[in-house]
This record gives sequence, structure tokens and C-alpha cells, in this order.
Amino acid sequence: MPGVDFVVVDPRDPAAREALGEYLTEVAERIAEPAVNMSELDDVGDFVMPSGAFLVIVDGQNPIGCGGVRTIAPAIGDSLVEAIRLYESRGYRTIARYNDNPDATQFYEKRLRGSI
Repeated sequence: MPGVDFVVVDPRDPAAREALGEYLTEVAERIAEPAVNMSELDDVGDFVMPSGAFLVIVDGQNPIGCGGVRTIAPAIGDSLVEAIRLYESRGYRTIARYNDNPDATQFYEKRLRGSI
């Protein structure tokens, strides 16, 4: 789209909060029991670099959309040796436990590289 830019911003930035707030309002108006609500405006820590990124789509000076990406960290059990080999062969590294799932004994993350 001519004149439209994708800008990486801190999700606590006023433009990000405005775009996210408008999205959450629209979801609440269109879906009877949405899984997201306005409290999501303050739950944006996963979308701060380096664990994630938040983008605002701007047309001139006006925010017209937004979106976030975050690190995905898989968790698997020791007995899934094929999955462990797959993750490790693709550059995932083990990290500390991050949930209380009793079936998961291995926790992984993969750092993404590149510019946004």
C-alpha cells in the first residue's frame, strides 16, 4: 500500500496502545465472549525486544493496524527423543522450566535473527 509503513515500536508507546485499544474494542463489539479484553493493553511484556516485537501500521500519521510477534518456546518430555533431536538440529537450545506441565521435562527456545 503506498504511504503505509510498518513501524516497530514499544507496545507501551501511545500509538501502539491506541491501535491495540481500537482492535480490542472492535473484538469486544463483534464477538459475544471474546478471549481477549482491554486488560491486554497492559499485558504486552512478551512483545518487547528481544523476546518479541510490536508493529504499528501507519498511514501517514494515523495508526491503522497493529500486531505482535513473540518468542515461541516449545516444551516436550524426555521420551520424545525424535522431537528433541529435531529441535536441537534446528538451533533450539534448552532453557529453564517455564511452566508446571508435569509431562514436559525439556524446555527450548530459539533466538531469531535479522532486522525488522
